[in-house]
Amino acid sequence: MKLIYKTSSNEFTDLVRIGFDRERIEHYIPEATPATFGLGASITVGRSIFILKQEDEALATEVLRELGAFDNPRAPPAPVRKLPSWLLVGGSVFFVVLAAAIIGS
Repeated sequence: MKLIYKTSSNEFTDLVRIGFDRERIEHYIPEATPATFGLGASITVGRSIFILKQEDEALATEVLRELGAFDNPRAPPAPVRKLPSWLLVGGSVFFVVLAAAIIGS
């Protein structure tokens, strides 16, 4: 048994299951295990897709490629725009003085 792919999408996992069944690739996809993180609500962390025979690896990879498993590399995160420190400090001082003037009058 070999791990061939991991995903967090239940829908994509179902597509892979259908594709592997169509090509008669013996596979194992464990049921999703929910994680709670102590918040009371459970979420699914990820799904693992295993193939049972090593010789099916090339065909399984081709099925995954047809389904678009390798098409969407993660996009780099958007750059974070930071305000200069002097602007934050100056704005804070301005609003404190303004609030004091309003309260004092």
